[in-house]
Amino acid sequence: MVKLLVDDAGHTGDHATVTVRMYTVGFGDCFLVTAGRPGEQPWRMLVDCGVHFKGRSAHPLSSVVADIVSEVTVDGTPRIDLVVATHRHQDHISGFTDPLWDTVEVADVWLPWCEDPADPVSQRLRTRLDAMARTLALRFAASDPDSAQLALNSLTNEKAMTTLRQG
Repeated sequence: MVKLLVDDAGHTGDHATVTVRMYTVGFGDCFLVTAGRPGEQPWRMLVDCGVHFKGRSAHPLSSVVADIVSEVTVDGTPRIDLVVATHRHQDHISGFTDPLWDTVEVADVWLPWCEDPADPVSQRLRTRLDAMARTLALRFAASDPDSAQLALNSLTNEKAMTTLRQG
């Protein structure tokens, strides 16, 4: 965990605390950024929450999600100001399939432009990327299973994307 003290002008001091917590999830990403605001509740941003199914660590993703929800709970209600999903690969968003997210209030969710279901260009791009990933996975399935699993990591994670789109 990294803590940095900054004042309103960006100088180090004792006015506000910014904490960046990087969760150990194995092959994946999950960062919780908390910025203290004097006289107000802290502002919290979660960047990604996922693990590749071949990259498990000693900390199951469900326990990581439970810890995040606990960390962001104030007065009995878990709240996150901003969730940023950098892209749809399993190792970045698979944690959003956890039902515990249904209990969390989220003010904003930022997704890549290519996740806009109303954008025909992004729809075509995702369809083509999924087809390519499936083709690669099939090609490598017998000769190089690890490479096949890496290809499958890039498939659309609809359950996680649904959670993210619903906020």
